[in-house]
Amino acid sequence: MKKVETAVLSRIHSIEFPFFGGFLAHYLDRLGFDRVFLIQGENADTAPLRAQIEWLGFGDRVDILMPKRFDDAEALFDGLMPNLAERCEWLLLADLDEYVYLGERSIKDLLASHKGKYRVVHFRSIMVASAQEAPTGYADVVAQASMFPKWMTKTVYQTAGVRTMTAHIPIGRKPIPPKKEFIHEIVTPIAASPFEFHFCSRGLRDLVLRSIRQNFPTANVKATDMEALKRFLVRRGDVKTLGEVPGRFAVLMVQLMEDVSARPRIALAGRIATDMLGHIHFDMAMLDRMLASALDSIGLPADTRRRIFEGRLLSNCVEQVVDRFWKDDVRAHLDSLNYVKIIKKMRGLPY
Repeated sequence: MKKVETAVLSRIHSIEFPFFGGFLAHYLDRLGFDRVFLIQGENADTAPLRAQIEWLGFGDRVDILMPKRFDDAEALFDGLMPNLAERCEWLLLADLDEYVYLGERSIKDLLASHKGKYRVVHFRSIMVASAQEAPTGYADVVAQASMFPKWMTKTVYQTAGVRTMTAHIPIGRKPIPPKKEFIHEIVTPIAASPFEFHFCSRGLRDLVLRSIRQNFPTANVKATDMEALKRFLVRRGDVKTLGEVPGRFAVLMVQLMEDVSARPRIALAGRIATDMLGHIHFDMAMLDRMLASALDSIGLPADTRRRIFEGRLLSNCVEQVVDRFWKDDVRAHLDSLNYVKIIKKMRGLPY
């Protein structure tokens, strides 16, 4: 296959199918990336994913690289890099909830201004916290949720000479000199500044479905194990220690309590997100079917299941978690926006 100039690498789980179309449309159509490389995040038949890609109309621009799950990200990237270096000149890693904004430019226009100067280009992130109700599109997420800067960066980089990569930086066979890296800061006027919107959740229904369907290790503070989630839902949040609270709800609690949407710069970012992403809508019917199947698989009582679909149970869970576990001395730690430290402190763990 002919080498392309720009590509995006992402990992997709079946839970993300309802949001997949907007991701592909944004990077391939709006920003003009040549290709999307996908890793399927589950040991499952790739036929449903391939069918979804074809149905969305992107069959000629999306490749599934490996049809099996890799839990060790470093080993995964080690194996991918030689292949990707042959297939694209510049590569961006982006999850399904991460959307780069380039100030109305295409990725090729932006990189043209860096060509010959830099090998690595970073974008600052703006976090968009979870909405309290299941949204129908990104415009609703922006309208209902708080937004705040996050100093971590998302990176697009030249693949030549890269040995492996983390979620945010490439690691070359030789150290990449600082003069070959560039960071796009979020500056005034923000409308002209490249940066990234990071939608850390797509509403509570998605939050619950992710937790049920993806049985990640509990060491991941943004994940949960299925049994803890089941107990939490059945008992409507009646827990004695924060350790019983699913990690995703703990993260959600922090996000909901930090509302800085009134700040002018962040309000402007919200308007940009609405203009840029407001046309993207979720496939809510698919999400309903997936949620129903997931709840059936763990045998929740009918009354509990009904309250989940009505939204009442989820709202009550969040309110109870916030009331029960929020402490004023945690608020100071929000300044660092380091979720790992925040959650460890709330759980009484060393950090």
